[in-house]
Amino acid sequence: MAKDIRRAEYFITYKSLLTEKQQETMEMYYISDLSLSEIARELKITRQGVFNCITNSEEKLDEMENAIGLMKKRERMEEVLMELEGYIRDGNKQKALDALETLRTVY
Repeated sequence: MAKDIRRAEYFITYKSLLTEKQQETMEMYYISDLSLSEIARELKITRQGVFNCITNSEEKLDEMENAIGLMKKRERMEEVLMELEGYIRDGNKQKALDALETLRTVY
């Protein structure tokens, strides 16, 4: 089970929507970078139990992102901010104003 950076970002963004046990397990897996075996020992459950908890948590996080889309919006904002910075550096006032308007519509 390879650790997915995107899922780690989902966890940071949506962790409050998980149960306490899911939060604890995901924190150990993604933030503390513990293995399934290490987490199982720490929580005194089976490795399979850890795997199932992580899998269920990841599915829930994916559902949250699909429903709410905060990460997608954040990525879009970062893109527009980079464009805006370029327009400001180039002195292109109209394109900078257009980029600001785009930012207003992202959220």
